[in-house]
Formats: sequence, C-alpha cells, structure tokens
Amino acid sequence: MRRIVLTLLCMFAAWTAIASDLPKISENGNEYWYYLKFTQGSYVVASDGDGVVCKSAIPTGLRSQLWKVEGSATSGYTMTNKLGLTLYAVATSQGSEIRASQTPGGLNKFRFNTRGNYYTITPYSNTAQALNCWGGMGMGNDIKLYDSSDANAPMEFVGEYAAASITPAVGVIPYPRFCGLTDCGTLDMHNLLSRCTLVLTDSGGLQEEAPALGVPVLVLRGETERPEAVEAGCVRLAGTTAEGIFYAASRLLSDEQERLAMAHAVSPYGDGHASEKIADILTAQFTLGEQAG
Repeated sequence: MRRIVLTLLCMFAAWTAIASDLPKISENGNEYWYYLKFTQGSYVVASDGDGVVCKSAIPTGLRSQLWKVEGSATSGYTMTNKLGLTLYAVATSQGSEIRASQTPGGLNKFRFNTRGNYYTITPYSNTAQALNCWGGMGMGNDIKLYDSSDANAPMEFVGEYAAASITPAVGVIPYPRFCGLTDCGTLDMHNLLSRCTLVLTDSGGLQEEAPALGVPVLVLRGETERPEAVEAGCVRLAGTTAEGIFYAASRLLSDEQERLAMAHAVSPYGDGHASEKIADILTAQFTLGEQAG
C-alpha cells in the first residue's frame, strides 16, 4: 500500500509586545523555559541534534527551541533545551559556530549583556562577539558569533507561555493544507503528484516517481534504499522525529529558491521520455534493416 503525505502548510509567529526581561534561573527543581528570540525578526535559536550547529527556526513550541537558564552573572550562564542539549561555542572568535550537546565543550558559559531594552548573548570570555543569525535573518540559517554591535545581535527571552500568540498560519492556497492518502491508482497518483509543492513519504516508489515530475521529496526515514536520489539532490532524509520533519518541511516551504533547486535537480531515474527514446531506436533499427534488405 502506498502512503503519501502532501503538505502545503507553513507556520509563522506573531509575537505579543512584551517587555524584555532577564530569564528566571532554573534551580532547586524549578524549571523555566524560554525562546532565545532575535529582535529583528520572529526567528529563534533551535538545536535538533547532538553536536550539530544550531539553526534559526520559526517558533512552534518544539523541545529543540525551548531553553532553560542556569548559573549566574558571576560564574556565567548555561542554556539547555528540552532535548537535554546544552548550548556551547566552538570557539570565541567571529564566525565560530554555536552548537548544543549533551556533553558540551568548555565554552558553554555565556553572558547576557544589556543593549537598550534587549540583550546580547556572548561567550563568557569574549563580549565582543554575540550570537547572530549568520547570513542575515532567515529560516534555517546557522547560528554563529558575530560583532556584538551588529543590528541583528539583540535578543530577548520570551517565556514558553508568554508567547501565546504563536499560531499556525491560515491556509496560503485555497486547497486542503494537509492531505493524506492510503491508496490511489497510478494515473490519479501521478496527476496528484504533478500538482504538489512537496511530498513527505516513506514510500520507496514515490522517491522515484515524484522527482520525475519535478516535485521535491522528504523521506520520513533515517535511511533510504535509493541513495542515488539523495545524491542527485531531489530527495532528502527528514528522519522520524517531529522536530526533524517539521524543520525539513518548513525550510523548503519558506525558501522558494531552495525548494526549486530540489525540484529542478536531475532525476537519476530518467526524464520520463524513455518510451519515446526506445521507439526511436527501434524505428531506426528497423529502417536500417529494411534498407539493407
């Protein structure tokens, strides 16, 4: 049975205007959770994997986006998300990556520096470099250190429940935003696929068929028996966690250029004109045979 999930849903966040305060410190069994939000946009710091670079993300309440703060101004603050990953800097120089891990390196202490009504988050040993959205504000950009005086450096701590205005967007097209199918005939399936923006599936066959129609595919697995499609750039592995799947889909739905790059990647399974080429070859062979006879 074929299983396909077609998603045409994106999310956005509209933040309630609230005063920015320093976060409450989690201690003595009391935990307080916050989004680390850039003030120049609606993006927050997220980390979905142990030891991987943190990314800017649309705030949706995922465990990868909510952080508790421990420590003090004197000793430095640590930030750990609900996945148990603690924030750390690879180094303290400009361009150094910000990552999160269950076993963080030594550079996991930070300072919160007042800047107007907001704060910059800097390594404890170097306040000249602050967390920033590398390459400018945008979905899925790396979080790295950059000049603390940069316009994109100020951040605020938005409480888990204070950001009550985080809501799903209304539909962006006049069709169902989500469609799940358990079975479908070949012609109907191909007709439907050709109209899709993006396909999320664990079907092996769809990993071949959708790219031939110029539709990006996110595979809901940790591995695939069709690695050539991943290498070609028309298929990506989204994994099996809610955070990973949401991040992969949101990234493509919010970045048209990236989605089109996948859509225009050359399918390793052909261009859909194999039968025409076979017919041309056979016609040419029979024509030569008749001329020779």
